Amino acid sequence: MSIKPEKYKIKLLKKQDLTNDVYSATFSKPKGFDFIAGQYIQFLIPKENKIVPKSFSIVSIPDEEKLEFCIKKYPEGVASEYIYDFTHEDEIEIRGPLGRFNLQESSNPHNFIATGVGIAPIMSMIKQQLKQDKSTEVNLLFGLRHEEDIFWTERLNSMKNNYRNFSYQIALSQPKTNWKNLTGRVTKHLDKLKRDANFYICGNRDMVKDVRKQLKQTTKKEKVNFEIF
Repeated sequence: MSIKPEKYKIKLLKKQDLTNDVYSATFSKPKGFDFIAGQYIQFLIPKENKIVPKSFSIVSIPDEEKLEFCIKKYPEGVASEYIYDFTHEDEIEIRGPLGRFNLQESSNPHNFIATGVGIAPIMSMIKQQLKQDKSTEVNLLFGLRHEEDIFWTERLNSMKNNYRNFSYQIALSQPKTNWKNLTGRVTKHLDKLKRDANFYICGNRDMVKDVRKQLKQTTKKEKVNFEIF
């Protein structure tokens, strides 16, 4: 018998544009709200006399005092535009936590593959893994389209400087300038990741499908974890 997730009210504390169509939103954390790194909540959006639930992964880790989300703006997006119009301390109801996209207990390397805002639950799990284990190798392959789509490099560089077991690479599928790092889709660069590892994949459906198909040849099914955005 499944347990029905509880409802909470949260207040906006901070909002920041990360790119022209991606922003972060940080909310208060309700008393008694416990979650596992990688889980998500549903924002309960009022629309035309009804409530529309929209799911967003939590970027924060469980012992942080605030709830951060990474949100992509879509034209006429029910949730993304609604939340973007919030001002300080505007309140919204949520339901959760939900989801089973979580860390595996293992001494093997952890490889994370994300595209776009699929980085949200990945960031939570990476931060949690680094906090609890400063020796196991943690690698991130982050795929985006153009240079102007890149975000969180300052955060990633800080993590890399603070944790010797963490590394990351950004792959641009359609760079516009003389991009000196990885080019092409993330599927082109899976050979740069150790295969004797646990894999965590999050992004659009086609990417997740293609990565899983490649990993199927070399990695046990139970070591491949994924969530589709």
